[in-house]
Amino acid sequence: MLPAVVAYAEGLVPVLDDTPTHELGLRLAAAAVDAHAMAGNLAFQAGDVLLTHRHLAQASQVAEASGDPLLRARAWAMLAKYVYSPLPNGRGSARLAVSYLGKARALARHADGYTRAWLLASLAEQAAEPADVKLCQWAVHAAGRALDTATGHAGGFFSPQGRYGDVAVYLHGVYGRVAGLSGRLSAPAAPELRRGRAGAERPSTH
Repeated sequence: MLPAVVAYAEGLVPVLDDTPTHELGLRLAAAAVDAHAMAGNLAFQAGDVLLTHRHLAQASQVAEASGDPLLRARAWAMLAKYVYSPLPNGRGSARLAVSYLGKARALARHADGYTRAWLLASLAEQAAEPADVKLCQWAVHAAGRALDTATGHAGGFFSPQGRYGDVAVYLHGVYGRVAGLSGRLSAPAAPELRRGRAGAERPSTH
């Protein structure tokens, strides 16, 4: 699968220089960022560090050139998670990962609930490495609140229909990893309670 995704991602970049309208350019840029992010993700899973860096750097370059805040947030989040993060191999810098995720979160403050929840859950996960209890607590519960605003019909980048699976399950996994940092950290609502349809009543997060 990785060679096919790489070929697709590489083929999109030259097209970006020849788009007839700004709207089409943004759509193609989004497709290119998505494709390079996926290639970087697959390369990371395959243990290819150089290919991971190459495609996530390309995603970041395309996002920056587009000027679109959400595309930039996507690219920076992937760089944080798969390039700068010390998880899971012990290499990298938690400080840099937290910094990039903080910038991505600021850019995506008006994004859909799934995207904001994913970014905040990732921030909590990375902040656990230097044991920043206060930041972990805040980020986990902020992620829960963001997820409460999402609907089952959303098609956002990090939605259950998107590239990175069920965000509620990811958030609970993060909670499990950071809960030991403080006895005061209470769990967000169970993932199955967060999968209601649009307009359905959702449990509050305390």
